[in-house]
Amino acid sequence: MDFGATLRRLRDERGLTLRKLANLAHYSAGWLSKVETGTGEPTLELAQACDDALEAGGELVALARARLSGSTQEGVPRPAQLPAGAGAMFVGRERELELLDEHLELAKSAGTVMTVAIDGPAGAGKTALAIRWAHRVAHEFPDGVLFADLRGFVARGKRADPGGVIDGFLTALGVPVDGIPSSIEQRAAMMRSAAAGKRLLVVLDNAASGLQVRPMLLGAQGCAVVITSRRRMTGLVLRDGAARLTIGPMEPAESQAVLTTAIGSQAEDETEAIRALAEQCAHLPLALRVAAEKVAARASYRVADLVGDLATKNLDVLTMDENDFVHEAISSSYRQVDPPAARMFRLLGLHPGPDIDLGAAAALAGQPFTTVQRLMERLEGVHLVEGKARGTWHLYEPLRAYAARCVLEDEPPESRDAAIQRLTTWFLSNPPASE
Repeated sequence: MDFGATLRRLRDERGLTLRKLANLAHYSAGWLSKVETGTGEPTLELAQACDDALEAGGELVALARARLSGSTQEGVPRPAQLPAGAGAMFVGRERELELLDEHLELAKSAGTVMTVAIDGPAGAGKTALAIRWAHRVAHEFPDGVLFADLRGFVARGKRADPGGVIDGFLTALGVPVDGIPSSIEQRAAMMRSAAAGKRLLVVLDNAASGLQVRPMLLGAQGCAVVITSRRRMTGLVLRDGAARLTIGPMEPAESQAVLTTAIGSQAEDETEAIRALAEQCAHLPLALRVAAEKVAARASYRVADLVGDLATKNLDVLTMDENDFVHEAISSSYRQVDPPAARMFRLLGLHPGPDIDLGAAAALAGQPFTTVQRLMERLEGVHLVEGKARGTWHLYEPLRAYAARCVLEDEPPESRDAAIQRLTTWFLSNPPASE
């Protein structure tokens, strides 16, 4: 959308006549009328005055700056920034792909922008899903596809700066570097203006929070934004109208298909071992692919051999290899929660089963029920535990194994002993109901 049309829209939204805007901005109504109809050229001074009068948050200034710098250059190549991941080896998630398709169709029908936040635990395949879907629908976005890894849960290094990400997007869309404003608010406004009248797809991967993502959201009809995060983006849902898509473990048939596809001919005639290996990996795509690679890399190593190793050595067989993908994925979530929640998580490694109720968790922590409820909800918010019924949580096997390791490495022996004693006392006082 050009400057004049945007000025007219903002003025109408605020219920101002040209004369009232002229009084506020200290420009003549006749000149403002020419600017709105495109027969008058806006200056930065006029744009700033109108922006202030209409409380446009820098949108008009960004549009004027882009117009004056010649941001609508012809010959700029269509951005196509998607990484090559999630190719031929992508298996399953058909229902989730269909849901993303449905969100896109709903946005088209309503004449709005599509914004979807995909959340789930480490290793659930959020990035692969988003990239796979984006490749599948890229042809519907003729003005380009933009991608950024926001590094929200990296173990080392800094998170991506939203302003820097927007700079890259604007440059890809043809805005000269010297035409990009300095403030994050003005950059965000320019990004929205650059997207107006276009059909763009933006994929924001590995977001830390809604605060990091919000400046990069678009408002233009025909555009789409897909976000992935280990954190539930409640703020984006409630405040910005994003749809939420939570993913967890794959369906058993899908996870078995991941293994057989990745392992290849070595998996022939090992149907039962494939089923057992999928269960040991908790049907989580990252663990499944690491397991498949361990089998495929050694011609003499059978699926049944890995199943046996996992049964005796737990997930250390997967997490202690030279790449350590599973360990690093979970570690980056664990290291970013606050210390009380981190201690609660590692103490769960002392629990004998994957499901724990509030009473047992409170016994482990030695804290009141209300405190532990809040701690478990914080862990649930970043998918280090998954809620079942009210007051009951589940730990997928890779998370249980990691919690068991952390409680040995990070919790003092006397604290571990005291937690086990409290848990034992709790179990004796609250035996499970008889069948």
